[in-house]
Amino acid sequence: MLIATRDRARAGPLGRAVGRLDLDVEFTCAPRDRLLAARDDHALAAAVLDGPPGAAVLRAMADTFAARPSLPILVLGPTLPDVEPLVALASGASGYLPPDAGPAEVTAAIARLLTGDVVLPGSVTASLVRGLRVHFRGVVLCGADGHTAALTDREWEVLVLVRQG
Repeated sequence: MLIATRDRARAGPLGRAVGRLDLDVEFTCAPRDRLLAARDDHALAAAVLDGPPGAAVLRAMADTFAARPSLPILVLGPTLPDVEPLVALASGASGYLPPDAGPAEVTAAIARLLTGDVVLPGSVTASLVRGLRVHFRGVVLCGADGHTAALTDREWEVLVLVRQG
């Protein structure tokens, strides 16, 4: 189990809680490099990225997902605007929780991800449902101000690629 966080105060409680899943816990401040190494490291059972991933980490997630699509990756980051979690999901994340998710919630999410479930906050699920209803394919994003924007498949693809750097 990989936990990527720069918050030392949060690392201990997260590590102890996730350790209850009987997984070896490894901490890193360099998630990009460790995710890329995970493509060939099948001992890594899951990863938690504590904080919104930047372009390099999003690209590493996409590359890792291409090589190991079954590796659960949980991102803890902002849910508004909903483009953040949607880009993380498009880049290979299996789950997304708000940044204030506590250790028990993170542990429960990891347990679900390890069984193949997807873990998403309700606001992200609502965005996905809106996209299905409006376009069947495509994405409807909701901004922090409540306004929505429908993107075509190509616009969404370009947005994700731009975010991945």
